[in-house]
Amino acid sequence: MGASESDMQRIGSRGGVAVTLVSSSDMDTANLVAASFAGVHPAAPGRRIETDHEDSGDFALHLAEGLCERADAGLRGESVIVLEPAADVMEIALVCEFVLTRRDPHQTPVVIREVIAVSSIREILDRFLDRVGGPNETAVDDSAGRLAERLEFASTVVLTDLDDSPGHARAALAVELVRRLNPQALLIGVDRVRSLRRVPLRRTETRAHRIGANMGWQLALAPDAAPPTGLIGATIFRDPRPFHPERLAKAVASDLSPDRIGTILRSKGLIRLASRPDSVGSWSSAGDLLSIDPTGMPSWDADSPVGQEIVFFGHRLDADRLTEALGDCLLTADELIAGPSAWKTYADPFPAWGADHSH
Repeated sequence: MGASESDMQRIGSRGGVAVTLVSSSDMDTANLVAASFAGVHPAAPGRRIETDHEDSGDFALHLAEGLCERADAGLRGESVIVLEPAADVMEIALVCEFVLTRRDPHQTPVVIREVIAVSSIREILDRFLDRVGGPNETAVDDSAGRLAERLEFASTVVLTDLDDSPGHARAALAVELVRRLNPQALLIGVDRVRSLRRVPLRRTETRAHRIGANMGWQLALAPDAAPPTGLIGATIFRDPRPFHPERLAKAVASDLSPDRIGTILRSKGLIRLASRPDSVGSWSSAGDLLSIDPTGMPSWDADSPVGQEIVFFGHRLDADRLTEALGDCLLTADELIAGPSAWKTYADPFPAWGADHSH
């Protein structure tokens, strides 16, 4: 894991350090946007932060501790961090914020200012809209998932070719998908990045947490969420009953295809598999990759959701067929009565959940 860092001085942040995280699937593009934001020449060298064999959480701790040390040594102004494409931006931002908010009140404050995701209409079309298959449990290319997570967890989304495709129908689909994934983000073209420097710094110790609470899929699942309109639709699937794992696997393989229900571009939520009654699972698809992973939430916890709660964002989605396909995967009345002891004997083709399971 690694990153590069540049500093810039601003009157608005003399009293502390404001941290901006920049990420993209292309490091060179991220560096160009970061340089524009910082007001430095793209070729200006930044400090390389390299911590071998660390995951994003450990890297975030290392990064936060380094920022605090430099703030105590006199650093003021803004620090711009360019993350590697493989970095988990959300984990890094949240872990950093956790550390930074626990500084002594008398110490120089260090806060998250911006989380900038850099992409392009071309990349979004390639990763999401030009994939012909449905969610596939055996797919191995996670580039769409990483892009979705990057776009969802951002205060600003920069599309490098936004100004090159005015009125283009497919470009409009890509832009609306971004807005659906992250309704609260500022969406701009690369030419407006410099203008972000003129936005007054609003100090908040919970910037990252607020971004995390306003991701599109979470807002769509809110009880008072308004029905979406436009080119990218949203279908919510809720049911208190657990899924039969074997029927769900068959539905993923055959029933959730574009020719049957329309194109699922992104889906996210929480699920229960009957064969794993002690755990709550996380459902996440982007492009043609589906991941069903453990959340760490025990099923008996009062704050854990009951049953299924998934939002599907897509193009020309047939909500009735999608709901019917998933409904057929739920336990029947007789299966429910049989109880967890019987459920654990059901055929379960999904990989076992380990501490770091991903597929």
